[in-house]
Amino acid sequence: MASSPSVIRNIMLTGSLGSAPPEKHEAILSRRQQQVSTARLFYTTSPSSRSGPSSSRTSCILPPFASHTFIHALESLHVKTQFVPLGEADGVCVTLADRLGGYVIGQDSDFFILAGGAGLSSKLRGYCPIEMMWWIDGELGLQPEPSSASSGWSTAFSRRGPSQSRQSTFLPPAHFVKPQLVLTAFAPQGLRARLRLPASVLPLFASLCGNDYTPRSAAEYLFESGFTPVQKIEKVARILREQIFSPRSTPTKSGSAGDHAVELVKKVIRKLSSRPFVNDQALQDLVDAVIEATFQYILPPSGECCSTYPFCGELDELGCQSKSSQMKHGTAREAYAAAQRRGLVNGIIHAWLYPYRVYLWSVLEDPSGPSLKASRGLQEVRRKAWEIAEEGLGGLRWPASPEEEPEAAGKVADPSTRLDADTSEGTLVPTGASSEADTVVDGDSSDPEESRKPGTLKLSRSITEYVRQGSSVGIVPHQIELAVREPQEIPTCLQPLEVRLRAYLVPLQSEIPSIVSLPPHLHPAIATIRFCILTARTGRWRRSEVEAVLKSCIGCFAAWQKDFYTSKTRRDGDDGAFPILTNRNCGLVAQLGATMTDAHLLAQALLLLPDTPDERGEGPGLTHLIPFVFISGVVLHTLLSGDEPVSSSVWRWTETEQETYETCFAAMTDGIEDVIVGWTRTPPWSAPTNTASESTDGDREGAIEEKVRRNKKKNQRGRRGDKGFDTGRFEALNGLTA
Repeated sequence: MASSPSVIRNIMLTGSLGSAPPEKHEAILSRRQQQVSTARLFYTTSPSSRSGPSSSRTSCILPPFASHTFIHALESLHVKTQFVPLGEADGVCVTLADRLGGYVIGQDSDFFILAGGAGLSSKLRGYCPIEMMWWIDGELGLQPEPSSASSGWSTAFSRRGPSQSRQSTFLPPAHFVKPQLVLTAFAPQGLRARLRLPASVLPLFASLCGNDYTPRSAAEYLFESGFTPVQKIEKVARILREQIFSPRSTPTKSGSAGDHAVELVKKVIRKLSSRPFVNDQALQDLVDAVIEATFQYILPPSGECCSTYPFCGELDELGCQSKSSQMKHGTAREAYAAAQRRGLVNGIIHAWLYPYRVYLWSVLEDPSGPSLKASRGLQEVRRKAWEIAEEGLGGLRWPASPEEEPEAAGKVADPSTRLDADTSEGTLVPTGASSEADTVVDGDSSDPEESRKPGTLKLSRSITEYVRQGSSVGIVPHQIELAVREPQEIPTCLQPLEVRLRAYLVPLQSEIPSIVSLPPHLHPAIATIRFCILTARTGRWRRSEVEAVLKSCIGCFAAWQKDFYTSKTRRDGDDGAFPILTNRNCGLVAQLGATMTDAHLLAQALLLLPDTPDERGEGPGLTHLIPFVFISGVVLHTLLSGDEPVSSSVWRWTETEQETYETCFAAMTDGIEDVIVGWTRTPPWSAPTNTASESTDGDREGAIEEKVRRNKKKNQRGRRGDKGFDTGRFEALNGLTA
């Protein structure tokens, strides 16, 4: 099957940005730990090896705003989108494709089960795996689609052609004249015909083979050691056929349909088991877990109950309360709900649904150092975001009682560690306090055993975040306690724009007149860089690095603006140049990414939407929720390496950008000159004057230079044989190490 790009952009797409259910907690933590291992491999590989296009093709960490960039691109192309607030969006994708008579494109084996399962009409045309799509140049002779009588199952071979370097398979190569997209589609009936199983049994088949919801211990009971995935599939399918189609498998008349289903699962597990169970309870626990994993394939209903969904109570036992006179915070909830339907507040949605398990964005940081997300400064930024969101929504979905919290959290492991915010490195130390992630212990109890008694537990208004522990691979929970806020007539998220813009700058330590007076669309870049300079933990920022990062943000934003207002599509051929990825530069980019993601969360809580009009009449609109317009990895690393970018598609620099850069640099570094290494260097755009203020700055710079000269003389005397050792001579080099 082939299609042109103009056809693809008119398809309605459903984004899989829903909040993952509690049953996937262990799977999510495992993936986060795998990302830490990937980062460790990256930082232990030589810069020259990891900088090439062939490096790390199988494992990677996506940039923090990859999904948000994709959503913004779809919105700019007027593509219809739908976002699922609760759970995964796989079922909604299949239901929507079945209603429209289209295809499902994704990268999840669950689509084979959902597309081939029961409850669908015959309109769904099939599932197209992303890894089996590629581009060709020129016309394509299309093969006729298989008839409905065929099984739809055939052997396929990849024909990707020449290597496409690091470019995404979603984009055609730049040198193609007439690109055609080739998709491999699997018919809905293909899998069940190949396995010879009815559609209603496919969810049970997938749960027995193992999915994200099946306990990991299940494989130890059901399969022999060393079984390949193909052997597991064949074994499960064979035993299911034996139990379903066997003449002796006819259920008795007594008992309900649910009882018969449970008995079938129990028989299949007994037949599959490769070793005996410890007792009947162990067997029953596995049966219950497999049935629970099967429920995840139930196709969800479509539609929303009201304009405040999902904040209206529809997800709770009482149902939608939008028409109830007791419902408060309706205006703020409607504003958050409208932003959710555009996919702009996914972080706030997840924290509202599951405040006891919040997974923070991963960045490519060095795992041998302290966790960037564990720093005290970023904790305060996130705390402010949670408090603003809680105020606007009238509270998060806190567990009703301490006994309900472990069940709601998916029975997570006992978090016996906490993040010590008072330490400069942000390491995690044992607490010996609460036995659950979502409860706290009364601080008056000094006996550890006494503190674990149920009577000492109390409900906490704290967000449980999962962060990396120190310099290890482990991902552990840490609680951020929320302050009690005085109720306001108008919540912060609905305050005038000027108030919300200042509320954004305060946690980022950037509410100073010189920054407040800048156009608001520049605030995310300026405030983020300034915050990074002030909170650097592994070496102070050098002036050349500050200048490079700011130039990258200004130039990338200028190129983005030009492309946005230019109707002609232009592609460069300069994308083959890859800068050297040094550890120092990667660390700076990681710090920038960690700060920008948390600032993005704060912007979500404040509802600083992209189409919010600028009250000052300056700039193209707010960029707080689209900060990716300031970032290009190639441009950023190129400038940090001391070179000039060559790709004009992502970089633009004229006199206008130079003037903006000078204004922003002066505002951003206002009052923090002392914490920047190498500040004595004269800016390239400034000319010497005789003003009193500059004279004072010059005296200070001269004193520093004199100190450097004295230290050099001491260093020379030491090399000539002085036995004295004066550590003060290294003070001028403080912070220069990578």
